[in-house]
Amino acid sequence: ARASPRFVARATTLLAICAPTLRVGDALLRSPADLSRDLDRMTEARLAILALATAVGASLGALPPSALSSTRKLLAAAYVACVVTCSAMAKRARTGDDRMPSLQLLHGFLPFLASFLAALAVSGPSLRQQDSSAPLPLSPPPPPLSAPRSWPLPARRSVFAPIQVSLALVVVFAAFVAELTTDPTFFLGAAGFVVLVVANLARASPRFVASATMMIVVCGPTLRLIQALVCSPAELARDVDSLAEGRLGFLTVCVAGGATFGVQPLPTTRKLLAAGYFACAATCGAVVFRVRTGDERMPSFHLLHVLAPFLACFLAAQQAATVLQSRD
Repeated sequence: ARASPRFVARATTLLAICAPTLRVGDALLRSPADLSRDLDRMTEARLAILALATAVGASLGALPPSALSSTRKLLAAAYVACVVTCSAMAKRARTGDDRMPSLQLLHGFLPFLASFLAALAVSGPSLRQQDSSAPLPLSPPPPPLSAPRSWPLPARRSVFAPIQVSLALVVVFAAFVAELTTDPTFFLGAAGFVVLVVANLARASPRFVASATMMIVVCGPTLRLIQALVCSPAELARDVDSLAEGRLGFLTVCVAGGATFGVQPLPTTRKLLAAGYFACAATCGAVVFRVRTGDERMPSFHLLHVLAPFLACFLAAQQAATVLQSRD
């Protein structure tokens, strides 16, 4: 029917917002028995749920910037993330089903967010396409070679603040549900992300939030490596068993942590260096676990559930942040 792009954008946003809101009402009003049967149907149709979440995220992210601004799209995605997390928490509390919240987070929230960020990164035209007729501004003279290099950070609040809050809440919630907070390293990480949530809600400086996030990313694998070197093999073997039991929550923590770090307004070089250090420290820790325990699950378990999801989500979020910053 060739409807207005603004109408299509508003209808898509309305659908993306109303669907998880109705799920929260469903989780609060229906009986635990009905919710358990609903979880059984969701488990059987988890591939369809994953495909639906991916399609909705891509549809919202691919809306043209002329019809819906990037800030509004990010706010809508943050609202969806918060509501989906609350719905999962309510269902877990009312049914006591161990499949929640990992089922809803892994098959609903994460595919939605990943496809949304990917579509957001490639949807809008580049700066050259947006304003090809405008004259290029005069570039400032290059600084002298002896001048110190500075990496300015934005003083205003980042447009990614709602996404950061949502991802940090997912990290904290997944860590507690998977009982990862009994480990000192994961307890420190969960506490750090709680600080990030409070800092964003208190409208703290983006410099503080970005620096704190990078400190968590650097200190986490470092403490894990020290733990692998100091603890006894029996303790390390029990630790691997507990991680294997809570691998879905472990995977969720790494995915959300990588995406949170990728959207921080830090210089790209610093973020890549921190991600490289994370990869090296995590790999060394996994190798030490294998040598000291002889467990055949290591280091493949660590690489598949820590390194690969963290780097994939970090790079995707970094690309989306770079495109949006250049577009603004």
